[in-house]
Amino acid sequence: MPLGERLLMGLFLAFSVAATVLTLGFKQPEARSFPLIVGAATSLLIVAYFVIRRSAKLSTRFRAFIVDDLFVKIDAGAGGAAEIPDRAVLHRERMLIALLAGFVLLAWIVGLTIAVPAFLVFTMRGFAGESWRTSLIVSGGTCFFLYVVFVEILRLKLHFGLMGGL
Repeated sequence: MPLGERLLMGLFLAFSVAATVLTLGFKQPEARSFPLIVGAATSLLIVAYFVIRRSAKLSTRFRAFIVDDLFVKIDAGAGGAAEIPDRAVLHRERMLIALLAGFVLLAWIVGLTIAVPAFLVFTMRGFAGESWRTSLIVSGGTCFFLYVVFVEILRLKLHFGLMGGL
């Protein structure tokens, strides 16, 4: 794993662990639960990222989840990896911006229950080039996780959009 990537992910890990520890001092359980869940989940995901990057077999298997243009740019700026051609980088960045804009628009119009799985499937298929099976499994698992955390544990209503949910 290149030095720039290790440093950036280490910084993210330090921030997420610090945020998680800070939430333990909150006096009201209602104020503590959401940041505690998010901080702990983020910390675990970053640790999993480090484990995946250390293993050649896991890195190949989870390639779509760990390859990021940001790390390529950091490494290229540090003289590490060769730069990606500018046209390819611009195309990927524009595609990602379009996907994010589409997600925001779709969430505003039809709500999060439709926008989140649609965004995940389109991003995994179009941006990461994953198979339909992997895209649908990850999207379904993410939606299930969001439902359990926000609706069941935190007792929050998901945004249903201008159309009031479908």
